[in-house]
Amino acid sequence: MREYTESTLVQQTTAEYLEKELGWESVYAYNNEDFGPDSLLGRASDREVVLTRYLRSKLLELNPGLPQSAYDDAIRQITAVTVAQTLLAINREKYTLLRDGVRVTFRNDKGERVTGRLRVFDFDNPENNHFLCVRELWVRGDLYRRRADIEPEDILLSVRASVGRIKNITLDKIVIGRGLSAIRPNRGQQSFLFYSLKNFFSKRHMERGAIFAAITKKDLHDVELLQPPDTLIEMFQEQVGPIDH
Repeated sequence: MREYTESTLVQQTTAEYLEKELGWESVYAYNNEDFGPDSLLGRASDREVVLTRYLRSKLLELNPGLPQSAYDDAIRQITAVTVAQTLLAINREKYTLLRDGVRVTFRNDKGERVTGRLRVFDFDNPENNHFLCVRELWVRGDLYRRRADIEPEDILLSVRASVGRIKNITLDKIVIGRGLSAIRPNRGQQSFLFYSLKNFFSKRHMERGAIFAAITKKDLHDVELLQPPDTLIEMFQEQVGPIDH
C-alpha cells in the first residue's frame, strides 16, 4: 500500500512534473548532500543559501569574455547583505539585480576601467536559463540547522495581521507560506507553550476590531512566561495534549 505523505503527494509530484514536463533539474538533498566545489550542489557549507556554482556558470554563459573580477563582483553583490538593511530593503535590492542585471566595473585588455551590466537571466530566451528544484535543503543559521518544513507539533504563528496570532499546533509535516512562521518547542511541552503564548498575546490589544496585530521578532523577544516545575508541565501535558491532537 502506498504511503500518502506531504513528501509523496506534494514534493515528489511537483518535482517530477517540473523535471519531466518542464525540463527542470531536480535534486533531493535531504541527508544526501556533501560540500565542496564538486559536491551535489556546490555549496561550501550548509550556511550558503545561494547556489553560487550555478550562478557563476550562468553569468559566464550570458556575459562571456569578461575578466574573472567582473563575475566575482556580480556574485558578491547578489549574495552580500548588511545588518543595517531590513528584509524588505534586501528583497527589493536583490530583485532589482536579478531583473535589471548587476552593474560592475572592471579593467579591459587595455587596462581601461569599464562599467557594464551583467545579465543574470535571459528573459528573451527562457530556455537559456537553468531551472533547478531542490527538495529538503538543510540551512544553518546563527542558532539552528533547519529545513524549510514544519514538523508535527510545531506551533504556528501569524506574522501578518489576522484573526488570532497564535494559530495552532501542527499534526503533520507541512510547508507553510509567507503569512505564517513557527516555533519548535521542546518535545513534551507543546501544549504548555502553546497556551502560555496564547494567554500572553491575548492580553495585548487588538489593532482594529477583531483583528490582531501580526507577531514580530521583537514581540517574541519581549515574551515573559512563568516557568513552573517540570512535573507540573508534564501533568498539564498529559491532560491537555490528547485534546490538542
